[in-house]
Amino acid sequence: MPLPCGGAIDVCVLPNAQTSVLRACHDQLASRQTAILSLTASGDLGFEHPLMASALHFRYAPKLRLRIAGRGADSLALARLATASGTHTELQLRDAADALDAQRLGIERVTTLTVPSALPKLDDDAWTAFLLAFHDVDWEEALLAQALKGAAFYIGAIGSKATHARRCERLQSIGFTERETHRIRGPVGLIPSMRDASSLAVSVLAEIVEVYQRKVRSPLSSTARDCLRV
Repeated sequence: MPLPCGGAIDVCVLPNAQTSVLRACHDQLASRQTAILSLTASGDLGFEHPLMASALHFRYAPKLRLRIAGRGADSLALARLATASGTHTELQLRDAADALDAQRLGIERVTTLTVPSALPKLDDDAWTAFLLAFHDVDWEEALLAQALKGAAFYIGAIGSKATHARRCERLQSIGFTERETHRIRGPVGLIPSMRDASSLAVSVLAEIVEVYQRKVRSPLSSTARDCLRV
């Protein structure tokens, strides 16, 4: 079905599809795993199609999840924008006032940070983006060190080029390799040098979505990029 914009929509009707197969696909996505739905002429989904000469495979990825650790306007602006766009968002905040503002914004998942040595349990998966929005060396080092041990497809930290270089040097001094610290994006955002919290939020979220979409289209692209950096 051609569209005025130049794109097209393919419609596939599944008469009497096997509920168990569809349920298995749904459960995989619910558990934050990639799911592949295969349609073949042999009736894998409970139907026969005389025009289907070969199998069709549909790949589905878990939805983007965003974890933000920080304080102040930068964290709240990004969380507000991400939530409005339908992104599952978690805030990890140091200040009680920020946590109260987050609740007023309707952000349900808010975790209070106490001390850098006692961080919440890491649950980032391969479809999670993590953004550090702290201006505190102790918190920065602890949170980035934890994120680097996880599976997040995106790790970013606000700050200038000089700040980013210093943070990578500190992480390397405590045992991380240059290849590992190269996972951290900084400065973050598609548009450089954004100062206003709202503009920075748009810039950062756009970058995260772009990286996520690239991962959805080419699941091994990040692996290939890492290999080229060695």
